[in-house]
Amino acid sequence: MLQILTPPAVVFFTAIALIADSSAASTTTGWDANTMLETFLKTVGPLGILGWYLYYDTKTSKPRRDRETREERELMAKSHDARIDKLVDSQNKTADVFAESLKAQAEAFASTATRMADVHEKMIQNCFHRNGCHAEV
Repeated sequence: MLQILTPPAVVFFTAIALIADSSAASTTTGWDANTMLETFLKTVGPLGILGWYLYYDTKTSKPRRDRETREERELMAKSHDARIDKLVDSQNKTADVFAESLKAQAEAFASTATRMADVHEKMIQNCFHRNGCHAEV
């Protein structure tokens, strides 16, 4: 598993690598101590900044971002749940109104059908009681 090194460890391993590289280079190119120190500082500066950034990001920034993201997701979940509850209530009210409307229409249809049946029955009775009507039932 890859672990992020802390800034002191980065500086230590970088220094060892540079010293090993510089000692090999000094025998062939004639580098002196000032050149080695200058090279070391030029290399450690960017690596030190990078190491500090990695350490800060891992220990401070990332946990804060994760916490803020988690809190935002929780707020969004609450808001989403509230919207869903509101939508369900609205749908239930619409279904109740629709059911009441259907019930009223069914009652109106039943009363109209009953009246029509009564009128039809009266028409048949009137037709049979008249002389000249030969309706078949």
